[in-house]
Amino acid sequence: MPDNDWRKWPMMSPLGGFLIQTTSEPGNFEVVIAWPTGGLAHFWRDNDHDAFEWHGPTLFGSVDYLGATVIESHYRAYGDKSLGNLELAA
Repeated sequence: MPDNDWRKWPMMSPLGGFLIQTTSEPGNFEVVIAWPTGGLAHFWRDNDHDAFEWHGPTLFGSVDYLGATVIESHYRAYGDKSLGNLELAA
């Protein structure tokens, strides 16, 4: 199992990730990057919390990716009409 402590890895991914702010109030920051040992890593910042804490990485996927981006779509998989989904292209 790879070591998930990102603080031990070089501060880069194969290609840079993209940061977006969700439309929920006040809007979390979301970022997905290609992880240096394979797969993808998701980080997010809790903008509702006074400390603005970052969470992650949550690792997923198992192949080598060159890059990733996240978009917020208007597609709604569930009955909630207030927010769209986050979509990932890698």
